[in-house]
Amino acid sequence: MNLLLQAFLDALFLELTQEGPPDLAGLQGGAVPYALAAVLSRDGVRHGVLTSTEEAADRLQEQLDCLLGESAAPARLPVPDDDPYDGLPGHAALQ
Repeated sequence: MNLLLQAFLDALFLELTQEGPPDLAGLQGGAVPYALAAVLSRDGVRHGVLTSTEEAADRLQEQLDCLLGESAAPARLPVPDDDPYDGLPGHAALQ
């Protein structure tokens, strides 16, 4: 990561945490990868990020790989093949 990008992410992290832990809910569009990169680049802890679709996960992974480098971006886990509850009867009280 170059120094200019790191300085930007550091400033963004300070802005996001002025009033406590960062709250990234509601961010849209291009703000999401930058806000995530700001948080992920600071604490040295590996994180997981959930997305609504596989396409969104692919796009976000590419953006974070670009911003943070592949070694620092969150690991991409495959989508489960099957619903773990598929075939199990529902709870009797809910039927």
